[in-house]
Amino acid sequence: MSLVVFVVLLGFSASRLNVEQDIMKILPDNGNNAVQKLVFEKLKVKDNVVVMVSAKDGNIASVHKCALALEKELNEALVPELAQSVDFSVDPDAAQSTSDIIYSNLPIYIDNSVYSAFDSIFSADAIDRKMAANYESLHGLFGNFAADYIYKDPFGLASTALKSLANTRVSSKYSIIDGGVYLSTDSTAIVTITPTFPAGDVNASQRLTEILEKVVSGHEEAKIDCFGGPVMGVYNSRCIQKDMRLTIIVGILAICMIIFFSFRDRKSVFLILLPSSFGFLFSMAVMALFKDSISLIAMGASSAIMGVVMSYAIHVVTHKEHCKDAQQLIKELSSPLTIGSLTTIGAFFSLTFTSSSLLVDFGLLASNMIIGAMIFCLVYLPHIMSFGETGEKRRLLQWIESVNAYKIENVSFLVVVILLLSGYGLYHYNDVDFDADMNHLCYYPEGTLDVEKRLQSSTCEDGEVSIYFVSAGSTDE
Repeated sequence: MSLVVFVVLLGFSASRLNVEQDIMKILPDNGNNAVQKLVFEKLKVKDNVVVMVSAKDGNIASVHKCALALEKELNEALVPELAQSVDFSVDPDAAQSTSDIIYSNLPIYIDNSVYSAFDSIFSADAIDRKMAANYESLHGLFGNFAADYIYKDPFGLASTALKSLANTRVSSKYSIIDGGVYLSTDSTAIVTITPTFPAGDVNASQRLTEILEKVVSGHEEAKIDCFGGPVMGVYNSRCIQKDMRLTIIVGILAICMIIFFSFRDRKSVFLILLPSSFGFLFSMAVMALFKDSISLIAMGASSAIMGVVMSYAIHVVTHKEHCKDAQQLIKELSSPLTIGSLTTIGAFFSLTFTSSSLLVDFGLLASNMIIGAMIFCLVYLPHIMSFGETGEKRRLLQWIESVNAYKIENVSFLVVVILLLSGYGLYHYNDVDFDADMNHLCYYPEGTLDVEKRLQSSTCEDGEVSIYFVSAGSTDE
């Protein structure tokens, strides 16, 4: 009865714990690292979603029509709840706004070499030539269009600023065709989605991605690829959930197969699985007392602890054959199991001193899971087992026991081999390099890497890297 009440209380406590799927939890969040993590989370440029529409089977005419349809449908579906804007068509006033910015801040954009040429620019002959050119422009076909620019800049100083901007090579990467944005390298239309939420908001990203996938699925006339922080976050979330389910299922099946072929009594399989299930519930309940959420990645990684937890249960189940009742079993196993588990608990608990919240979650989950399993093994498991039933041992268990009983230390050949392998490992341990590329933490669906490389090659020169300098603090600082 006490077990049922205990399980109900643990289940109620564990149900209050939310699950997070943010892969950024693996990053440290102390000191300067916390500032860097905050900056990365708040960096809006990484949150944009780029939809690339390219021709299928050489049908370039369908690209523009498809991009316009996507812009309209996504605006209706996403704005204003999930997206600030969905942009493909260029605002007719955008060019005017850009020129206004340049004219208002002309000294910033003009190259220093222009100032040294002021004597020639403002000479009488140069002014006469420029005014004559302005007169012809005003009386030409585009006179009305040129009037505003001539009024603001009669000497043409802004043309130098525009040349300086052209040297940034950003504008040359895009083209405006029929009022839409295209990559200059090919006939790929670019539709940009600006979300209203950060990429770390998994729920909002999930909704945006589902809507985007639904809209894209209705346009088969062109090849459509999507890339961006929110979309990649959802892809990683789906992969994490899939991997967690696969890891747990494969682990449980493998352990159950070994247990089934090791014990003649099928009830033993159920008894051995109970402590790990109780331990997981106990761990989640304890964490709910101190935290509001837990990383799904940490939960998936904790499946590796099931083997450790089940080893305690197997030890209890196999040792019952040498005991007449539950009291004798508890008396004989309480000390060795408790002392043995303390070292494992301490090893996992040490992860709580790291700066990564994901590792902290994993350390707490694993250590509490072992504590819960030990409580079940020593308090509840002996009382639900049947004593006095020896049964016939299966061949697999007999073989395992014979291997364990074999005195390896008496075989000199094996001792020499182990020593040689140990020496080899000590000599070459420093040859192992650690992968410092954080991009390898992410899951990329098939074709996504090609889309990313294509987008980077179309917007950046080889070897170009954007570096952001960010200052945090009060306004005075």
